Amino acid sequence: GVDAEIVRLERQYAELFHILSGNQIDFDYGEEDIMSRHGKVEKGILYVGSCAYRKVLVAGMDTMRASTLALLAEFAAQGGEVIFAGEVPGFVDVLPSDKVRELSDKCRKVPFDEEAVARAAESGLEVRIASADPKVRKNLFVQSFAVEGGRMVMLLNADRENDYNNVFLDLGSGACVELWDARSGRVTRPDYQVSEGRVSLTMDLEKGGERIFLIREEGQSAEEGRKLPEAKAFVGREAVELPDVFSYRLSEPNICVLDMVSVTDEKGNTIPRMEVLKADRALRDILDIPYRGGEMLQPWYQVKYKGGNTKLLSTISMEYDVEIAQRPGDLRLVVEDLTHIRKALVNGTQIPLISLGKWIDICFDELEIPAQALKEGRNTVTIVMDYYSTCGIEAAYLLGDFGVRIEEDKPVIATLLEKLSIGDITGQGLPFYSGSVIYELEGTAAGQKGCRTSVKAPGFGGALVKLHGEGDEVIAFPPYQADVADLRSIEVVLTRRNTFGPLHQCPKEAPAYGPGNFMTEGHGWSDSYMLYPQGLLEKPFIRRG
Repeated sequence: GVDAEIVRLERQYAELFHILSGNQIDFDYGEEDIMSRHGKVEKGILYVGSCAYRKVLVAGMDTMRASTLALLAEFAAQGGEVIFAGEVPGFVDVLPSDKVRELSDKCRKVPFDEEAVARAAESGLEVRIASADPKVRKNLFVQSFAVEGGRMVMLLNADRENDYNNVFLDLGSGACVELWDARSGRVTRPDYQVSEGRVSLTMDLEKGGERIFLIREEGQSAEEGRKLPEAKAFVGREAVELPDVFSYRLSEPNICVLDMVSVTDEKGNTIPRMEVLKADRALRDILDIPYRGGEMLQPWYQVKYKGGNTKLLSTISMEYDVEIAQRPGDLRLVVEDLTHIRKALVNGTQIPLISLGKWIDICFDELEIPAQALKEGRNTVTIVMDYYSTCGIEAAYLLGDFGVRIEEDKPVIATLLEKLSIGDITGQGLPFYSGSVIYELEGTAAGQKGCRTSVKAPGFGGALVKLHGEGDEVIAFPPYQADVADLRSIEVVLTRRNTFGPLHQCPKEAPAYGPGNFMTEGHGWSDSYMLYPQGLLEKPFIRRG
């Protein structure tokens, strides 16, 4: 197991971080090697590179470098404040020594508890926080540092579950405040107050949210040199109702995943219809070679250094079935590892093994399926492939202008819907789709020209939301809100999860993912497709003004 002394030190390290951060005490960690090379003391100030410090807190250490001890001793001798919290280090350069204790006797010593450490470490210049919620102070972390003409203050709501509203911040001395948006680069002026030379404001801070303020000094007000726009509030504007149904566009062709396969090898061994990765393991049992997995050598390494493609193990025929309710016009087949494919057939009609281009990744190639090869009802895609130890049986994909519905745990190709409703798109003909969905707003109340629109979209499934108007804006983090002029459309950029899976893992969400998540069994397996809800799951809140 882990050494108990290491556990103790790691626990103290974490506790100290939360003591200081939870009391809004700004600090830097002192790395002893950097301090030995870049540290110096001048006029009672400890300099490490270009950073200057008037206090040093020693806590959670068992051993100290001799170079650090000498630097702290000089710092204390020149009037700098060295604080020892809890147990004083009993080793110097990993050898037993009383020298650190001798230094600590000349310095301030406090017990290792929150109240004592916080009171000893604070400078009196900390940002002060007031809120009706007692958790706010513990979860709002602050960093502050001097810059030319003022101070930067950065705040983080470390609580990933809760929003905090009406939080009062006393930001200290200053003349005016600017709000800097690190994502867009915009600088705006929040609603703040100045009283007796101190600036303060009240704000809402979303879960996981951050704010960056520049507090400018007297005589350097932003208004003197430039006029900053006001930081717009969402509330107080005119609400606009969105429709329930939208015209829409897809950024990519729709996708139908073919991940169930039956396999026959050149000796007549057959593997009945099953999920592709399980079929691959069944084939490897027949061929008596190891399974693919997280511990295997990567195929490129096997090819380059281990002769991985020198021995042909078998030539296999893989059959994928798909039901077509309405025959689409243009249909393409995506295959992996085209290099080792001998031929591909759709309902017995051979299709050219000429790549029309790559799809998503360089390992995937698009092949054209002639329209006459398709039929309504059951269709069979057959792929004949040379199988080496570096190969694998993988899913195939159909691309085109079609819809997909799931019937009895099987995909059925049908007509693509003309309009999308608010809600999960996986049940609206797009179960495996993973590009972008653009919801059109022109012709709706929200799509009127000549006005600025604020959009709050907390209920979406995907990676992010884009607002298209006079310029584009991105919504990806709480509070899931952005402003745009002349709003024309809302685009939800999806993730690739519903295309590449795991598609049968039950439950569908896991703390982490590896090869094992794609090969679940028993209660961890579902014959049904376990899909993530995607698209605009709830109506965005729209306000104008």
